[in-house]
Amino acid sequence: MELKLQLEGDVLKKIKVANEKTRQLFKDAVRDGSTLMMESAIRSTPASTGNLRKSIRREISGSGLRATIFPSVVYGAFLHGEFQGGPAYSKPFTIPAREAREGGTLYRWAKKKGLNPYAVRASIAKKGIKHNPFLKAAAEESTPGVQAIFERALDKLAASLGD
Repeated sequence: MELKLQLEGDVLKKIKVANEKTRQLFKDAVRDGSTLMMESAIRSTPASTGNLRKSIRREISGSGLRATIFPSVVYGAFLHGEFQGGPAYSKPFTIPAREAREGGTLYRWAKKKGLNPYAVRASIAKKGIKHNPFLKAAAEESTPGVQAIFERALDKLAASLGD
């Protein structure tokens, strides 16, 4: 469960053999587009305790032409669920007891909601948790902005070819 921004296929092949100015233009577009996606992911992430929201990370790889946005905490995958279809609830799973004790993430979340953390832990072990596809919402929100960033990059490239 992650958001990806990457150039692929013929476009990637052509950019890799292009001059440095052109490669940098697209690296900047990937950086700016992934920044926009990350900001959207942070806004879309549930924030009862703030831990999941704080865990959102971005990795830029592929010589600067690929970016991945993801939560770095394990329960982010359980909460998110699948992008397409899939069940409304995760499979049951066991949360470590330390998380239900004072100071644990589950403890803090349950107390904010006025719930018994051990009862919540037992419920998750029996039923799972309801999915919240927060990265899907972030992808939908950021797509127009990312497209605009790449359109501007192409306009700059076209203008530089006319010089």
